[in-house]
Amino acid sequence: MGVEPYSLRIRQAGSSLVHVARRTGIDAETPCGYRPGAGHYTVVAAEPVSCPDCVRHAEDRLAEVPGGR
Repeated sequence: MGVEPYSLRIRQAGSSLVHVARRTGIDAETPCGYRPGAGHYTVVAAEPVSCPDCVRHAEDRLAEVPGGR
């Protein structure tokens, strides 16, 4: 079983930054290092990613896919 991709978009309560994330059990993990515990983030699928480090990670991953850019 491989590592799940960063397929969620989440936001911490009280923050305007939207991160890409993957679930790790009941918690979440982001490529920028933000690791909220269960109940400390909201899934916001329709909002654009605004965390600069998460945006950079997504662009780097897209560049790895043939024909991705």
